[in-house]
Amino acid sequence: MLTEEEKEEVRKVFKSIGYADADAWQINEKLVGVLGKIVSESKVCTSRAKLAPIDILTSFKPGYFALGKAFLKVYMRMSTDNKKAYDACLNTTKNSLSIEVYEAANGL
Repeated sequence: MLTEEEKEEVRKVFKSIGYADADAWQINEKLVGVLGKIVSESKVCTSRAKLAPIDILTSFKPGYFALGKAFLKVYMRMSTDNKKAYDACLNTTKNSLSIEVYEAANGL
């Protein structure tokens, strides 16, 4: 059985990921289980996106400046693409579980 504080925390999490109507939901254990699925899938998205920055130039070498600059352009484009892929992965996860979320929210 969830306490009122726990229910409010679950409600806040659902609102933060885009479910604006979470205030009207009946928060229950099934809904918490679906939230667990969303969180575990988001971890998969994070590992796929490889968002951690890398250190490419540890010391300045004038001969490699042009090469480093070219690499940074490619890296920045790749990082932007990774962010788009990450957002798409999260949206896909959210959309694929939305029916399950609404069923659980309505006690079905």
